Amino acid sequence: MKLKFKSKLRVKLLIILLIAVNAVMLLYLIKLQSGKELKLNNQISWQLQAYPEITQMKNSNWDFQKLSQFFKDLSEKKGGEYAYHALVVSANKEYITANVDTHLLGHVVGDMLYKQKGIDGIKVCTDDIRNACSHSIVVGYLLDNGEGSLPKAVATCKQAPGGRGAYTMCVHGLGHGVLGYTQYDMRRAVSLCGKTGTTEYGNQEIGQCVGGVTMEMMAGIHDRDAWLKQVPNYFKENDPLAPCNMGFIPHDALGYCYTYLTPHLFQAAGANLASPDPKYFRKAMSYCEQIPENILKNNSNRKTCFGSFGKEYVVLANARNVQSVEGMGDEKLKLIYNWCSFGPKEGLSPCLDSALQSLFWGGENDSGVSIRFCSIIPDKEQSENCMRSLIGAVSYYLENDYNYKQFFCKKIPKEYQDDCRLKLLKKDK
Repeated sequence: MKLKFKSKLRVKLLIILLIAVNAVMLLYLIKLQSGKELKLNNQISWQLQAYPEITQMKNSNWDFQKLSQFFKDLSEKKGGEYAYHALVVSANKEYITANVDTHLLGHVVGDMLYKQKGIDGIKVCTDDIRNACSHSIVVGYLLDNGEGSLPKAVATCKQAPGGRGAYTMCVHGLGHGVLGYTQYDMRRAVSLCGKTGTTEYGNQEIGQCVGGVTMEMMAGIHDRDAWLKQVPNYFKENDPLAPCNMGFIPHDALGYCYTYLTPHLFQAAGANLASPDPKYFRKAMSYCEQIPENILKNNSNRKTCFGSFGKEYVVLANARNVQSVEGMGDEKLKLIYNWCSFGPKEGLSPCLDSALQSLFWGGENDSGVSIRFCSIIPDKEQSENCMRSLIGAVSYYLENDYNYKQFFCKKIPKEYQDDCRLKLLKKDK
């Protein structure tokens, strides 16, 4: 790879709430719940530490560039690990300016951490800020070592702290770097993703990598000049579904492409990605109807396309602060439902389910926000489907955490508790 590109990519990569409880209740909850549910393993301890530097940004309205420089300077002064923890606390406290992408700020600190600790820096990266830190570590390693390093980069993702979803989201992040490595040649990048699959995970890494490639292709965040040269090859003025429907995405990975095509659909409808106006949401979602119905009528790619909007609506409703999602109030949650309702009838259920998964985030977020989301859905059938889907997500992501599942089944509305215990607890006894 050209040194010029690597340098540019490095530069562009740089592009408490304290809950008061009495001691008895705290000890009870610690015993009853897993560390993930209350994030007691590490995050709360970080929030109890003093990070005096972050008070500078409170009510400052610093933009992304200013915040990036702040955390870069903090990394150089006190180390990337300290800066990363400070960023997590800042996002929790909502010190970050509204509509500044906290996930991208996580990439800024992750890049600095990689420079200081190398690939071992991934041990510092938690699942906070939607795994941005681990993304930077494996991307940096790929850029330094070339495509032959892909197997080790994938293996390193297994060390990413977090729940069952942390590994796959790390591989997704690697996909961003794969596209950058190929100078935004999406066809070549998708081909390289084919080398990431493992028999242990049924080759699902390939799809996750393709998803990362697609997401990066939407805006060329890491190297806009290289991206602009490739745009005419992959985006068609009269075909909003390109490049997903151009034939070079493997069939098994096609759903991942449609999952991350959403920003392009917003743009095709006329929205400004910096601040998409909801008046364009209906038109954007209608493009999913152009995906042909298949003969079996399961229409998985159509459902995936509609569903992709749910994950975007969660982030937009929360002013792009992915770290404070679990604290979203009911009004914001109602916004998500309303926006999902803008699409055709067949798109409502997949959109709501995608939003739910984004709120739950593999069990890394407190389940309370997911439970409230299902409860505010006015349509009874959709609300029930949401709760069943949430129970299924807990079963999958927290399969071996009996305490979490026991506490969860007590938290949800009474009418679902018996079913919850039957599905989550019976086989553990």
